[in-house]
Amino acid sequence: MNHVTGHYQKWTDISQIVLSASTVFLSIATVALALFTYRQAKEVNAQTRATENLQSAQFMVELNDRLRNGPDSYSHLIAAIDNGKPIFKSKGGAFTEEQVDDYLVMWVLLGKLSEEKLISSDMAYTAFSYDVEAAYQNREIFCFVEDARQATDSSTLYSDFTNMAQSFLGRDRAPTPNWACK
Repeated sequence: MNHVTGHYQKWTDISQIVLSASTVFLSIATVALALFTYRQAKEVNAQTRATENLQSAQFMVELNDRLRNGPDSYSHLIAAIDNGKPIFKSKGGAFTEEQVDDYLVMWVLLGKLSEEKLISSDMAYTAFSYDVEAAYQNREIFCFVEDARQATDSSTLYSDFTNMAQSFLGRDRAPTPNWACK
């Protein structure tokens, strides 16, 4: 019996060694799999960010084209703002309230997309901060927004535009206008 017990003890010892080695192997494999999964997730996130940046850039190019080119562009309004010329026909300018509203709605859209992180706020700033700030700092447009808010009893009308303009001005450390309207 002693001889059988000895063989049994050897097999028990070998089984425990194999079991321990298997446990160590499984632990190492689990860590390796976790590291591989983490690395893959990082790569997917990087690819997602690259795709989002590309889509943001494409949107910026399309918006810039819409603003500046073609028969329905806002290039004349942008030039009037840049040159400090009158904006509204009622003040000697060339534009109706509807045209200015349509222009501001473009900035509202950009502001909303940026706020919702559907486009890069850095790209929006780089591509359009000058135009957004210029429109916001223009007294006629500023007062148009204020008057529209009062007329509709909505303090949030055009808020995506005004919030974005204030954010851009803050980034530039430029003062925000405080025009007295009417």
